[in-house]
Amino acid sequence: MFETTVQESPVTPLMLKERDYEYFNRIRRDLLADESKRGRYVVVRDEQLHGDFESFSDAYRAGLKKFQDESFLVQPVVEDDVASVALTPR
Repeated sequence: MFETTVQESPVTPLMLKERDYEYFNRIRRDLLADESKRGRYVVVRDEQLHGDFESFSDAYRAGLKKFQDESFLVQPVVEDDVASVALTPR
């Protein structure tokens, strides 16, 4: 089972390595420049992008499948800082 932690902007996910969130912020501008990525949800772990998905639930399921009992970040690709979701095993 996974526990979900949601924080409002400004965001520093408590249950995730800070470097993954920082990595997302470093690549956010490039993601936004790609129209096919805008408004989608990305999965980030170990300073790597592990796919972009149409919905939060698709990204969440993909993260669970790939990382099982490891933490990962699901982040919407939008211009503003919004809630960031760090998923962590119980």
